[in-house]
Amino acid sequence: MDGVAFSPDGRLLATANHDGKATLWDVARRTKLATLTGHTGQLRSVAFSPGGRTVATGGDDQSVMLWNINPQHASAELCRTAGRNLTPQEWQQFLPGTSYRETCPAA
Repeated sequence: MDGVAFSPDGRLLATANHDGKATLWDVARRTKLATLTGHTGQLRSVAFSPGGRTVATGGDDQSVMLWNINPQHASAELCRTAGRNLTPQEWQQFLPGTSYRETCPAA
C-alpha cells in the first residue's frame, strides 16, 4: 500500500494499492465499503476533497481519477450504468454492508 488518507470527518479511510485499486474503509466498523477500480498501473496516492465527497487517486498509469463517493450519486450512477435496479446479489457485491433498496426511481 502506497498511499492512505482519512476523510475530513475521520469516518472513512482510503488506501491506494499496488494492484491499481483504491479501497474505502469504514473506520469505526473496520470494514471495507468499496473498491475503486479503473487505473491500469500501481496507485501512488489518494486524497479526499475538503468536503469529503470526492476521492482523488493517482498512479503509475499517469492518470488522476476523481471518485464521487456521495451515496445518492452512487445510486444514480449505478442506475444509469445498469439501466435497471440492481439485484440484491449485485447490491451486496457493490455496496456491502448497506441495506438493499431500489437503485432507480420508479418510472
